[in-house]
Amino acid sequence: IYNNHNTLKINTNFNFISYYNEDITLKNKKIVIIGSSYSSIDFIIKMLPYNKIFWVYRKNKPVDISNCETGLIFKNIISKYSSNLQKFSNSNVIKFEDNTVYLSNKQILNNIDNCYILIGFNSVNSLNNKIGIKYTKNNCIQLDNNYQSNLKNIFVIGSLATNKKKIW
Repeated sequence: IYNNHNTLKINTNFNFISYYNEDITLKNKKIVIIGSSYSSIDFIIKMLPYNKIFWVYRKNKPVDISNCETGLIFKNIISKYSSNLQKFSNSNVIKFEDNTVYLSNKQILNNIDNCYILIGFNSVNSLNNKIGIKYTKNNCIQLDNNYQSNLKNIFVIGSLATNKKKIW
């Protein structure tokens, strides 16, 4: 996730949440989800009925889940709550500022309540190096007890946080 100059600008007061399974109680929020993986899709399934979701991913389309049970669930949720989902394919986030997200396609998402980054290990490593995330001796992301990194309002979620996975 970076702009054409390979930099990412972060100046944010977002209310980032540590691990999304705890967030089922979020309702009537405007949420940005970054990534096209299974984690993104699982999150959308859980949150879409209650929130407005802006789904940003850099590829042409998300991971193919059409031949699995999750794919059927996702299709049903999308058809029922399609007005709650806006997709931004072939896009990157180039800047977070206050409660605004700026995309590489020149679109701006305003009044965002929460933002979740659900991307793979390679993208995470690249992103972390660009914004200055610190690592432990064992090459794991340095976290406090609330899963916050050394950067204010940047939390680690998913398997990177719960398993303290190494970033290669």
